[in-house]
Amino acid sequence: MIKKSPLNYSGSKDKILLQILNELPEDINTFVDAFGGAFNVGVNIDCDTVIYNELNPYVYEIIEMLLTEDKEELISNIEEIVEKFNLKARDKEHYNILRDYYNNIEKTPLNLYVLSLYSFSNYLRFSKKGKMNMPIGKQEYNKTIVDRINSFTSNAKNLELYNLNYKDIPIYNLNKEDTLFYFDPPYIVTTAVYNEKSNSTEGWSEQNETELLEYIKELDNKGYKFMLSNILKQNDKTNDLLLDFIKENNYKLIDIGKYRTRQEVIIKNY
Repeated sequence: MIKKSPLNYSGSKDKILLQILNELPEDINTFVDAFGGAFNVGVNIDCDTVIYNELNPYVYEIIEMLLTEDKEELISNIEEIVEKFNLKARDKEHYNILRDYYNNIEKTPLNLYVLSLYSFSNYLRFSKKGKMNMPIGKQEYNKTIVDRINSFTSNAKNLELYNLNYKDIPIYNLNKEDTLFYFDPPYIVTTAVYNEKSNSTEGWSEQNETELLEYIKELDNKGYKFMLSNILKQNDKTNDLLLDFIKENNYKLIDIGKYRTRQEVIIKNY
């Protein structure tokens, strides 16, 4: 059964997860989810060890909470906040009261997660002063969220969690034969909340893209397997850096579908 993250995070790979899983190598001992986000991919990998890494501290703390805290207690705490602040879909007044409470009194992953359940498109966005500033949305806490929380446990025997830049993930003890690095970076040909520059993220530029592709090439040269999911084209924009990267290194390109004017792809070296 495919598990979907309880955190509806922009850029999540739940809609193309089956295509990603179908492209995995047969034998994986360690799966490194370098841009883990909502953890839709890594949580579904059957192997000995999964490494979840996420640079955004707000997202990281929510995922850590969802994975490590007792499910029954967590659901009870969520429902207590929903009841305490009388939260409902499209109820701007009560949503803003919780948002102000989070920003000014109790800045916890739990309060932020509850806010995300009611925020516009479930987005997490912060001002330069570190204030969560997304307006109210149409969604709300419901049974589907409860079911996702209860099922949100890693398939792997061992789970390691890191809040690091992908370059700082410890790899010195990883076996080259059975380790897979999976990268799902922000997309330079699109604009989204998760790749904006703010106090919690550096944003994503062509320089960031270049550095990532260089890092992946280094892993390839060292003998590691990698998989990269990205968008090659969006409207009239083409990710030329990515296109050159594929051609120059003769990597395998898998087209995993087009949505309107978007071409989403997987690149791998095995």
